[in-house]
Amino acid sequence: MNQVLHDDMKDGQARALVGLEGQFLSVNNALSGFLGFTPENLRRMRFQHITHADDLLRDEARLEGLFARGMGSYSMLKRYWHADGHPLWAELGVRLVLDRQGKPSHFISDIRPMQIDEDTLTTLHRQAYQDPLTDIANRSAFDEHLNACLRRYHRKGEGFALVFLDLDGFKQINDDRGHAVGDALLVQVAQRLTAARGPHDLLARIGGDEFALILRAPKDALVVQQTMAALRQCFAAPFLLPDGPLTQVASLGCALCPRDGQGRQALLSCADSRMYQDKRRRFTQ
Repeated sequence: MNQVLHDDMKDGQARALVGLEGQFLSVNNALSGFLGFTPENLRRMRFQHITHADDLLRDEARLEGLFARGMGSYSMLKRYWHADGHPLWAELGVRLVLDRQGKPSHFISDIRPMQIDEDTLTTLHRQAYQDPLTDIANRSAFDEHLNACLRRYHRKGEGFALVFLDLDGFKQINDDRGHAVGDALLVQVAQRLTAARGPHDLLARIGGDEFALILRAPKDALVVQQTMAALRQCFAAPFLLPDGPLTQVASLGCALCPRDGQGRQALLSCADSRMYQDKRRRFTQ
């Protein structure tokens, strides 16, 4: 593979051959120089190790799209971590290579450093994938990641959990205390939920006061229960809002793939139904 990579690189493009699980099989000197790692160090790593966390989920989602189609390519803007710890924006192009039997063999990744200033690229990224109020993922990013998790399950049998969370009485807060207070509450809720999630989990705001989490590859039901408990604990202390403290309650519902469904609509409906069961149970006590 080193020879194939070398022969392909007469244009000086930074390039890597990447295995199906993300390991670097071969890299060229242009990529090594861009990232600040030696080729030997890179070959002991996976692309996940040097990808910014905010971009990793999108990158993996696009890879799952290639696996689902069994062919093709994609391109995206993403951030890599340089060896000295600072982020580097680059345009990534990935092509799936098949073996002689027509099965996925490896990826060819071309990485082109971006000449646009970092602030502009960061702003464009936020506009596309982040909720403007809370800075967590938006509905578009959630939909993309949910689809990727479903593809990964059907390809590898890797389960996941989907959690819906809704703030009880939020409309009344906006009516009684104003939208500025409501917005401040949403920001603080997002901050607490971010602190409670796992490092590889996705947290998104999918509606006015509705949040969703995708918990990657839960080991067993106990892990999910512990995560749900941690999410509920986010509402134990009052929120300190501009016009005074507020005790807020949330309703939660969880669906597990594959136990509660193996398709998008089945999981969404299950999580939504359990969230409203949680709400009704509390209001009828």
